Amino acid sequence: MRLTIAVHGHLQHTSAVGQDEMTLTFPDGDAIRVRDILEILNIFEEEVHALTINGRKARVDSALRGRARVEIFPRERRLVGASRMGPDRM
Repeated sequence: MRLTIAVHGHLQHTSAVGQDEMTLTFPDGDAIRVRDILEILNIFEEEVHALTINGRKARVDSALRGRARVEIFPRERRLVGASRMGPDRM
């Protein structure tokens, strides 16, 4: 099984993939799910907004087979402790 992985947004800076695509190879017949790939790439499920496998919407429990392209789109990042009030209103 050969997987091509692409990540978007902040995941390009925080995951093992980086800004380029990554190719992972597994023995044929291995039961691999997207969730397993996320763990390998150091991506928490909570960070994922959407996934595609070969251009089709997928879920973290989707099984991967043969040759596949997996794209991972992150949730919008929120600043911890950010205020809606600007610095001039504090």
